[in-house]
Amino acid sequence: MTEGVPLVLTIVGWEYFLERLSFRFPSVRPVLKPPALKLIQNGRVDKKNLRKEMLTEEELQSQLRELEIEHYGEVKLCTLEGDGRLSVLKNKNLALSPSRGFAGTGLPCRLHQS
Repeated sequence: MTEGVPLVLTIVGWEYFLERLSFRFPSVRPVLKPPALKLIQNGRVDKKNLRKEMLTEEELQSQLRELEIEHYGEVKLCTLEGDGRLSVLKNKNLALSPSRGFAGTGLPCRLHQS
């Protein structure tokens, strides 16, 4: 237990130091904080970016279900933020169309109108 306290304090100290550094000097922000990465745009998954972040489609689908999104077609833009959070913008103009959902069930799926 006593060995863990210095480790935790070191991590918290570094986190505070780096946060202050990026706030005080905006020019170092790109180095300290990675930019947001597009995972889904207009209902289409960017598999290259999923691989880059070592994220499976199942993990992405799980995160989307927590946000009450059942199908990729409901998503206008989904980004993985630099801090690891998922940001999702939903499509506003949706129409029902037969398509495959996450599990390939063939149930109706909402798709973006062109």
